[in-house]
Amino acid sequence: MESLKKEASKSSPKIEFDANTSILKIEGKSYMENPAAFYEPIIYWVDEFVKISDKPVVFDINIDYLNTSSTKIFMNIFDILESYYQSGKKITINWHYDPENDFGKETGDEYQEDYELPFNVIEIKPI
Repeated sequence: MESLKKEASKSSPKIEFDANTSILKIEGKSYMENPAAFYEPIIYWVDEFVKISDKPVVFDINIDYLNTSSTKIFMNIFDILESYYQSGKKITINWHYDPENDFGKETGDEYQEDYELPFNVIEIKPI
């Protein structure tokens, strides 16, 4: 399976899903008008990847902002990953947030409560 990469735009996040290392990264903002169209190939990739992979997966997320539609898309991704985890495979979700952005921490905490996944909510430390 090939890796998946998409560059960020003003309203969409950068995507780096590496099929060889099983490291999935999403970074940026997600408030496009039609998130379903943007995320459809991403959801498909994740769904296909977990069907063929036995490797531990690390999902690093650093999202500054999600609109309501994007929040629902992330729930779809977490549903797929939760099924993968419940089948006995290893996964770690790392939700990174800026301490000056209340949205980031609150959203990460909500996802952590909603899913039975190894889910870390991690404050980004200033350099």
